[in-house]
Amino acid sequence: MLLALFSRTHRVFAMAAMSACLLLVHAFGPGSTTFCTRCYECQGASNIAIDDGVISIAEGAFNGCTSLTSVVIPSSVHYIDNNAFQGCTNLKSVTVPDSVTYLGQSAFSGCTSLASVTIGKGVSSIGTSVFSGCSSLTSVAIPDSVISIESTMYNFPFQGCSSLKSVTIGNGLKSIPSYLFYSCSSLTSVTIGNNVTSIGDYAFYHCSSLTSLTIPNNVTSIGDYAFYGCGCDENLYKAGAKICNCKPC
Repeated sequence: MLLALFSRTHRVFAMAAMSACLLLVHAFGPGSTTFCTRCYECQGASNIAIDDGVISIAEGAFNGCTSLTSVVIPSSVHYIDNNAFQGCTNLKSVTVPDSVTYLGQSAFSGCTSLASVTIGKGVSSIGTSVFSGCSSLTSVAIPDSVISIESTMYNFPFQGCSSLKSVTIGNGLKSIPSYLFYSCSSLTSVTIGNNVTSIGDYAFYHCSSLTSLTIPNNVTSIGDYAFYGCGCDENLYKAGAKICNCKPC
């Protein structure tokens, strides 16, 4: 199959077949074309470039592709569906182009080697568990375009991101959802957008390294246990607060 291809960089086209709704992955190489119904049938691809013109990366398109180390997503893509790259344990970095508007649930869940993510400035909605289990991820910037992030008690976007140290929340988000950064114990730096008016329950629960933080003045609601276990007196975490090493700045 892919082992017969001359190049180590394979051009991949993923789409949902209209009849059987099966995923079709095309891998192209000199003098050879391989067709498979699931990525796990195309073992061996480490560097992938998705064909320009692809609009949507289908659900589970690269789920479990453990050999994958890098992927190039073209600006034609508007939608990255649920579980698209779930379990790609050797994927090291991802740049989501500005053309993408939606990151699906668990899109990069379980990508344990993923250390760098750039979220494009066109993304407006992010599904729950999108980076769950990305234990090597150190920083993330949520752009101003994002207005909605799904997060629930048992499925939240940064669950198990034990190396996450720095977060920037853009000005498009008005509410930081509950459990968003639950137990991100390495988190030391958070920049909260000026348009945030509410912080949900358990949003920063047990972020034990978060001892310095500025909370915008226009925050009117802070949920239960939002900053519980953050290493400082919970009473410090209030609207307009500027906290430096557990003391007012």
